Amino acid sequence: MLLLAVGAFAASCSKEAKVTENITIPQSQKTLLISRSATWCGPCGSSGKPVFRALEAIGDDKIVCLASQSSDGLNSPAGDLIGNNLMSRFQQNGIPHMFQTGNGNTLNFYPNQSTATNNMNTINAKAANANVYVSATVEGSTINIKAKTKFFATGSGNYQLGVLILENGIQKTQSGSSNPNHDGVIRGNAGSSAWGEAITSTAMDAEQEFTYTVNVDPTWKKENLKVAAIIWKKNGNNYDAENASAVKVTVK
Repeated sequence: MLLLAVGAFAASCSKEAKVTENITIPQSQKTLLISRSATWCGPCGSSGKPVFRALEAIGDDKIVCLASQSSDGLNSPAGDLIGNNLMSRFQQNGIPHMFQTGNGNTLNFYPNQSTATNNMNTINAKAANANVYVSATVEGSTINIKAKTKFFATGSGNYQLGVLILENGIQKTQSGSSNPNHDGVIRGNAGSSAWGEAITSTAMDAEQEFTYTVNVDPTWKKENLKVAAIIWKKNGNNYDAENASAVKVTVK
């Protein structure tokens, strides 16, 4: 077992461990939304938050929503890594800002419901090149995560599986909004980085299995945790999502 850092806590990852369930991974494309936001930012509350919540309500079967918070006490190294990379890549200096990615393509825009919905529909209409299954349970102070990737077409280039720990229902005053509830906040990651571990089986019909353990930060509420698994395609110093899945953590 390889010992890996997760924020201020520790995680272990076995890249070749077996997922024992009989899992069928559907060839369905989903969109990954990353919202760069902050509780101190008025437009983030008035413009960004309503769009985020509307997209979140569509459901994880179509869109996986992540909140990358900026310098507000809810931010994390994993969230900052992803958010700052995207802001720099698209030369964006102000928040709120949103990114939608899937099927190897990434779009950036100021939060707008119509734009976000159209982007999602465009991405999801494409045939999925790959997809990922994820499950997560928490026992005591440990989150046990299983993931499995499948490629429906032979992958070209380098791919990584990123696994993020998300938290819903965080209560903190939001400038520009009367709603203090924050969902999908990136709290940490499994594996060595938010960008994840190499996926080496990318031929057509190839599957690869992963298991992780992550120690629960005592500030997280176990019953509000989710795990998102993302197939990233490396593009120079940047990453585009191929596909993503998210699941609520089961508390045992």
